[in-house]
Amino acid sequence: MKCPICKTPIPLTSPRACLGCGYSSGGCISPPGNWNAMATAPVNAKRVKVILADGTIYPDAHFAMDLSGEEQPPFIGWFVRRGRSFCEISTPVGWLPMLIARTNHGTPIPL
Repeated sequence: MKCPICKTPIPLTSPRACLGCGYSSGGCISPPGNWNAMATAPVNAKRVKVILADGTIYPDAHFAMDLSGEEQPPFIGWFVRRGRSFCEISTPVGWLPMLIARTNHGTPIPL
């Protein structure tokens, strides 16, 4: 099943919310403040900062998908590193690029 808003696949597991824009039967979830909408988040495994609906912030998350089932069960979602493995997190409602500081100029640049 695909999201009617951004056309991202909606997982068949609960909660059935769009991983792209947060759409559910209750509608789209708007990102807070200066956070970007999830429909614009990179889905190429690029690391970004995400915020959940309850305000929890993960400073180093990424989107991943492997539906082949060849080496592990199929998965699709947002993940964070926990030790030597990754854990899936709830559907984020907003994202920001990760920033690192340039030592020679002191201005942050996208990672």
